[in-house]
Amino acid sequence: NLFKKFYKMKDKMTAGVMGSISIIASFLAPIFLLFYVMIALVVFDFITKISAILKQYKGESIKLKLSKINSYLMKFTPIKAVFYCAFIGLTYAIEISVFGRSFFITNIIALLFFMTEIYSIAENLDFCFGNNIFVTAVKKMRKLFETKTAKIFTEESRNNEENTKIE
Repeated sequence: NLFKKFYKMKDKMTAGVMGSISIIASFLAPIFLLFYVMIALVVFDFITKISAILKQYKGESIKLKLSKINSYLMKFTPIKAVFYCAFIGLTYAIEISVFGRSFFITNIIALLFFMTEIYSIAENLDFCFGNNIFVTAVKKMRKLFETKTAKIFTEESRNNEENTKIE
């Protein structure tokens, strides 16, 4: 009799945990692509960082190269990915709870994180290849994004001013 109660309680707990996970997954489903891109960028940054370390210590022993790829780098990469994704998810949850729908604030925040990682990848690639092609390209893309964004906000503020003058 006690055995049956234990299994019923265990089944209820399992159902509750799985239900909670399902609810969270369905809530975050619209931003899973942001999570995937963030994780891919962090992994690629990790790979390019290892390549840069191996290039920096070219000609040295394998033991020395592996000692430079320390546990901090190995530990920091998954932690960085988890915190980036957690912050993106938290931003999305706040956006939904405040506005009731997404106004793409989460996408803008994620884009800032993406640009940070892309810049880090570009620095690592530039070190590996010995020139500044990648960092220059990223800086030009960022400048283009900034000018387009500023133009949109300027036009929007002008339209708002014109609408208030008409009234």
